[in-house]
Amino acid sequence: ARSRADAPAARTRDRRLRAMAWFERRQRYVDAIQHAQASGDPAALTRLLADLRPLHVFLAHGVGELRAILRELAPDHLAAHPRLRLMAALAHFKSGYFGEAGAMLEEVRALTAGFAREPFGAVRQLQSEATAFELLASAYVDGAATEAEGHLAALAATSQDDPLMWAWAQNIMIVLHEEAGDLTASREAIARTRAIYTTNGMVRFADVSLLNHDLLLALAHGQLRLATDLAAGMRRVRLADLSSDVPVIAMSRIAIASIDYERRYVESAADAARQGLDQFGEAETWGEPYAIAHTVIADVAWRRGGVIGLRRFIDEARQRVRRIGVRSADNFLAALGAGYLVRAGELAEAAPQIARLEARRAAWAAGARSAWRERDATALSLALWHLASRRPDEAAPIAQALIDEGLAGGRLRTEVKGRVLLALALQDPAAMAAALEAAQPEAMVAVFAEEGDAILDLVRAAAADEAAGPLARRHADAVLRALTLGRRQVNALNEREAQIVAPLAHGASNKLIARRLRLT
Repeated sequence: ARSRADAPAARTRDRRLRAMAWFERRQRYVDAIQHAQASGDPAALTRLLADLRPLHVFLAHGVGELRAILRELAPDHLAAHPRLRLMAALAHFKSGYFGEAGAMLEEVRALTAGFAREPFGAVRQLQSEATAFELLASAYVDGAATEAEGHLAALAATSQDDPLMWAWAQNIMIVLHEEAGDLTASREAIARTRAIYTTNGMVRFADVSLLNHDLLLALAHGQLRLATDLAAGMRRVRLADLSSDVPVIAMSRIAIASIDYERRYVESAADAARQGLDQFGEAETWGEPYAIAHTVIADVAWRRGGVIGLRRFIDEARQRVRRIGVRSADNFLAALGAGYLVRAGELAEAAPQIARLEARRAAWAAGARSAWRERDATALSLALWHLASRRPDEAAPIAQALIDEGLAGGRLRTEVKGRVLLALALQDPAAMAAALEAAQPEAMVAVFAEEGDAILDLVRAAAADEAAGPLARRHADAVLRALTLGRRQVNALNEREAQIVAPLAHGASNKLIARRLRLT
């Protein structure tokens, strides 16, 4: 009688276990866990959880799947499985909780004697996954300053037979090469990563995640026409192909705002960049997208609100990236803000910042690593400082170095900005014509208009010079139109007027501004 009573329960358990195995083979891990728990077989659940590979789940399905898995697990499951605790740390990190994720990683390190013990015998997998996580965290926080070699060597030692871990490493190297300005190495890393994903039959998610890097690479090169096509293509990607942690649409919005700024120098680009940055969120925070958006927003904050508006934006942006912990973005903002203070004639306020930038530039000359956008912003601020201090002979070599680095690295904006600064240092219309001719194929105007009235006479002279090529003269007309459109009236504002205008840079309505400032 007892045997007959137990038979339905046994059949139910067997059905649950078969369903668990079916869902596991199809990588539907949440369903598999639910059936394992419903089976009442602790050994089956333990085996299923021990076989989960957090980074593989993330690469195939995104952080949303990690979170869904974690929601199914009781605290005692996490306590018993160090690799599941790594999964929780990764989910926290990809949600922007960098500090909490780092603390969770250190807890796992302590509990496993430096990742040397794993209760289910998966020491090699634990070491590989922990190393991969450390590489990711370092890349996001420190950017191009990351010392990646040690992490890559450790990953090679523990992941020789795991191509997806190599894809993970290559994906992170894409970010590091992008930020360092080594665009050839970045392109090669994208090709290797895409090949690994394709060979291993990865779902559409993995390929879609590389679209961001294709777009960032085009923007870094200054290939605005290609970037426009890529951004438009990203907008057409089916939503079903995206995961909540792949901010493809947000990156396309930032890119379109940047292109609109570069080509038309319109203030509306800043509002679009801010919206894209907010949509991008803190879960996908590394320096490059922030630098692209901040370049646009800072210039428009300066045009709309003068020094007060610029200071407010820089302060708020630095507070945000410091809270998150992205040091590379903080360094870029410091260099960016210093340049606008010099443009505004606030030399006393800019002086200590310029001294810090000089020290950082000396460190780079000695071999320290840095992001190319920070290097460019630093060189620009220092050149402007020397020009404002009536030392054009000291600005000229900095400008020439920018030209050389832009040409060597295939970064058009770097080259053109260097040529603009060199023309200012030499007061040479021919040098300005060379800048105009270089910028014309991609229709860049912001790189000129950012310098305002200081370049007006040089651009007019280049436009009137018959010796200048027809492309340079035609582009000079476009730049003059942008200068007229973007001519700053901020110097005419007193402090109270600037207090009224500055909130517009943050999208505040007239009613909200009036309420804040107690205006009627």
